[in-house]
Amino acid sequence: MSDTHNTRSHLLVGLYLLVGLALAACASPTPKPEIQVREVTVEVERTVVVEKVVRETVIVEATPEPFSQPHPILGDARVRRALALCVDRDALVAAVYPYLDEGVGRALQMDSFLPREHWAYGGPYEDFVRYDPDEAARLLDEAGWTLAQGEPYRLNASGDVLALKLTTTDAQFRQIWAETLEAQFEACGVQLVRQHTPAGWWFGERTGLQRRDFELAAFAWRAQPESDMYARYGCQQIPLPKNGWRGRNYMGWCDSGAEQALRVLRSALMRDQRIAAYKTLQERFVADAVSIPLFQRAEAMAWRSILQNVRANPTELPTANIEMWRRIDDRATVTIGLSQEPASMLTALETSSAARHAAQIGVGALWTEYDYDYQPRILDPLPTLENGLAELNLVKTAAGDRVYSAAGEAVDLEKGVPLLIDGVAKIYDGASEIELPQLTVRYLFKDYVWSDGRPGQAADIRLAYAFECSQAPSPACDAVQDIAFGPGLEAVVTYLPGYQSPTYFLPPWRELYPAHLALADGRLLADAPPETWRDSPELTEARPSIGPFVLREWRKGEMMQFERNPYFQPAPALEKVTLLFTPDADAAIGRLLNGEIDYLDPALIGDLEMARLWDLGSLGEIDVTLLPSPFWEHVDMNLYTK
Repeated sequence: MSDTHNTRSHLLVGLYLLVGLALAACASPTPKPEIQVREVTVEVERTVVVEKVVRETVIVEATPEPFSQPHPILGDARVRRALALCVDRDALVAAVYPYLDEGVGRALQMDSFLPREHWAYGGPYEDFVRYDPDEAARLLDEAGWTLAQGEPYRLNASGDVLALKLTTTDAQFRQIWAETLEAQFEACGVQLVRQHTPAGWWFGERTGLQRRDFELAAFAWRAQPESDMYARYGCQQIPLPKNGWRGRNYMGWCDSGAEQALRVLRSALMRDQRIAAYKTLQERFVADAVSIPLFQRAEAMAWRSILQNVRANPTELPTANIEMWRRIDDRATVTIGLSQEPASMLTALETSSAARHAAQIGVGALWTEYDYDYQPRILDPLPTLENGLAELNLVKTAAGDRVYSAAGEAVDLEKGVPLLIDGVAKIYDGASEIELPQLTVRYLFKDYVWSDGRPGQAADIRLAYAFECSQAPSPACDAVQDIAFGPGLEAVVTYLPGYQSPTYFLPPWRELYPAHLALADGRLLADAPPETWRDSPELTEARPSIGPFVLREWRKGEMMQFERNPYFQPAPALEKVTLLFTPDADAAIGRLLNGEIDYLDPALIGDLEMARLWDLGSLGEIDVTLLPSPFWEHVDMNLYTK
């Protein structure tokens, strides 16, 4: 009897312990590690005359959810601020651009997630980005990381080394500045272990950044007039196992003040409200020091000194003002060297810089994008809530109505649909009548004349909507609820309830199309289905222009030649513009020096070519301008550990 009962006793104890462990593993995760104490009733049959039931306390250590535990080093804001103060940006820029003057290099440095030229930049934030190793040492001492006499690295009370791993790509450019950063951190007593990985792994969908497989992460963001800041910094955009690793807030940053600013940026459309929200977000970003902005990459533009009025800008092509270009000699032609060739003059279907150049020169721009903002061109003025050409009203919606969801999709309203209300995504209950904001925008276009002498008409605008929203749709196309054209050169668009794009003042199309154009089969363009346009040489090989020039000759693989549009006002100073396709950078620079090319596209100028051109610019025959690129390098900190 004793052996049998002892066996049963061991089995029961094991069973209850397993149950206790299972309960602990399934328990709700907490943001901090804890020891869970649970009382478990365990029936124990002992080898005594009287059987007893005793209560025993089983202590089970909970398994924390991944990325729920603050990083033991980076979880301390004092350490993060100290790391930022250890960075000497002058030295970083000098490491990758050793040929630049100090003033030019200083212009590349970043102190926010917005460039200084951006309309919403709220700085300067000098205290955040100043190089101050002494203050960094004080903060690290305060945080418990001290540097003993003769030791290379700081230690905490447990004897742990202040060591961090920096993960980034294996590109030579990043290896150069990361090596300099390593030395700077070492001077602060911080051991930086560099891990340079292939870009395919680092930016993969299931690896690297997206799985938050890093402590410190170095990569580049691209600054735009309006970027999706919520995707970068929103609390609900942190990639985690439980959300399928969705989102781009790789740091795991969740700040209440920043979150409120992000809500405003998701819903407010008035410029002054957006500026205030951007300023708050930048202040919270700087205060928490969750990311260290470093510098913008340099971008070079080069042209022969005989050219005047070339406008170099980081966010707009120089050909955007090509009607203003002129030469100081007696010639009236300009040759532009490009690294590639447009596939078609249906340039709205392409994203290459070559297609954009061709569109600026020989199609016509509705607006421009200088200095991280938008300016009217043929679309004039930009319709805004402030000038009364746009209206935002609350409308009642119910189940079955067509709306624009918080996920950025046009859907029929039903239970479970996420809706953006006051900047917060809320799930529709399937029964309530709710109010959503609805935009109505009136897009006005200046009088224009096509290069064949025909004046513009509302039918051109109608075709733009029909073609681009069916063949190259933008997100705004899906958001259109109703659209009306005319009577003049205008279109009035009513967007679906819930659509709140910060660039609502731009129409869903980028170009206009000549409704009167006669095709080879006898039809007018207005009567040809948009899906057939790709096969119409009247559009793909050449097309009427409302830009400053019109395409007259195209020798595939070699060049495109544009002539002055006689109906464009004010009349361009040049008579002809030639796009010369020269993919070899060295050959292109040689042609620039010997006068065959007058302007060199930045796509042809890599880091090595940039250094060479910078030296050549001192000779006086060419002008070389280095601009802060929209791409900016930074180091993000993972605030939590796996």
